[in-house]
Amino acid sequence: MYTDPIVVNDAIFIKAIAYKTGFPHSAVTSSSYVISQVVAPVFDPEAGNLLAGAEISLSSTTADAVIYYTSDGTDPSCDGSGTSTQYTAPLSDNTEGTYTYKAIACKTNYLDSTISTSIYAVSMVGVVNTPTFSQLAATYTETQLVSISSSTEGAVIRYTDDGSVPTCSTGTIYSTAISIANPGLTLKAIACKINWTNSSVATASYTITGTVAAPTFNLVAGTYTSTQSVTISSATSGAVIHYTIDGS
Repeated sequence: MYTDPIVVNDAIFIKAIAYKTGFPHSAVTSSSYVISQVVAPVFDPEAGNLLAGAEISLSSTTADAVIYYTSDGTDPSCDGSGTSTQYTAPLSDNTEGTYTYKAIACKTNYLDSTISTSIYAVSMVGVVNTPTFSQLAATYTETQLVSISSSTEGAVIRYTDDGSVPTCSTGTIYSTAISIANPGLTLKAIACKINWTNSSVATASYTITGTVAAPTFNLVAGTYTSTQSVTISSATSGAVIHYTIDGS
């Protein structure tokens, strides 16, 4: 006996007849329904070993399907509940370990897809990204502070400023910005990480030019009636001042 709407979630063929006391029953009517299901998402690359930072893409061949995924092994849902996240851009992991991704594809008036699962073993073995300098190699008119960095997390940077080529065991370990004053110098840097392939050596040459600002005295020249303390300074950062008191 019909009392509530019939949920149609698969191919179905419905037949119905109507009765009423004192009336001849109706003819039998029928209707068939086919519900389309969204094609399950596909992971690219497939499950297996993966280099840290490598991108994982998700797609479904059902046009306009929306994909939700989880990375903690739980089942995703089309309502975004739990740890489900809508897929909008390639995924990646930068920490070594095993990751279980699950994904589901959804579309209005379609059955949700089945859940796809892909497990990745992420390793840290790779090529360290080449160091970059905060200041472009160029000619400047004042002292420069140059920072060195690598986008590879945990990489150690070594550098030289005497023209020699640094290695992962030679050169100065970078820790703070390097001050470059007149006349300048050439920095070379390499980034290293255990079990990774060393980065290429980056080079940047800096030239510092210009005229040092003349020294100034804090007291105006003149005659005074008591002992005075005279300080001398230059507006050029890092300038060294020499003085005489005998007129030479």
